[in-house]
Amino acid sequence: MSDAVVAPLALVERLEGDGWGRALGGPLGGKRWAMAETGLLHLWSGRSPERSVPVPGYVDGAPSVDADGTVRVGRFVVADGSPAEYLQGEPEVLVGQLDGEAAGFPERFAARRVEWLADGSAAVVRATYRKPRERAGTVPEPPAPRDRLLLVDGCWERLLAVLDEGGELTGPPDVAVGGGLVAIAGGAARVVDGRSGQAVAALPTGVWGAVAWGAGGQLVLAGDGEVVLCGADGSVLGRWALGASGPGRPRTALDANGTMVAVASGSTVDLWSADGALLARTRVAADVENLGFSESGDLYIVTGSPSRAVEIYSRAGS
Repeated sequence: MSDAVVAPLALVERLEGDGWGRALGGPLGGKRWAMAETGLLHLWSGRSPERSVPVPGYVDGAPSVDADGTVRVGRFVVADGSPAEYLQGEPEVLVGQLDGEAAGFPERFAARRVEWLADGSAAVVRATYRKPRERAGTVPEPPAPRDRLLLVDGCWERLLAVLDEGGELTGPPDVAVGGGLVAIAGGAARVVDGRSGQAVAALPTGVWGAVAWGAGGQLVLAGDGEVVLCGADGSVLGRWALGASGPGRPRTALDANGTMVAVASGSTVDLWSADGALLARTRVAADVENLGFSESGDLYIVTGSPSRAVEIYSRAGS
């Protein structure tokens, strides 16, 4: 389908000034939602920024906003009116159940991405081993362990499960939390229980780079040239081919009713119906860092450099 016969999305508002970042969390456009970037957490109410909170050492991962407005991002917790509280936890939690010499050096492991359950009871963590620099004349270290995908408790004191140790997942996996479930996109995409780590369902095979949940319990996977819409049990609700894609990993989002799927590739954003019909195509001013639907169906798009902004779109004529 050519661009000439596909309507663009309608720009509703462009949010400028302090308060934009890379990751979105919470009910977008609601009473409390959040954006995060390295070192800062931005709190919003509706379309107005409330305040920015320093979160030094922040890692990748979407902010989580619970029912009372408490926000969790990385290893930080921010309640109303409070500074960020760092969850110290146990340093060994990131090396639990790891064999070999690397297990003796927990300080060399870092949490590179953190995705929280909304109630704060557990978090999914991608842990990376930081190999020290080798000096001339020293004995080289053994090969560094691969990245690990872990499930830890909400206080970072107990390892609940090892979800992957670089075996089945290809590249840095994408992870999304929906309710008490965790969807993992990679070479072996699957859904696991967010409190035990036990497998719930296998997801369709494919080279998936992005995964997102809808409020109704469905999820969407986007990858190398295709999109699949699934139930939480892995059942396929729709699957279709994408058009030309831009550079880098895709970004994807599913609306609250499970009726519209957004896929961003480079600076192009496509809006699809759940049966694979292309509804709209929009090109923004810079590559898309993140995107998500509000409960009302508006699409929030975060663009990166050199045109950093939060843009809100709706379907033309809706």
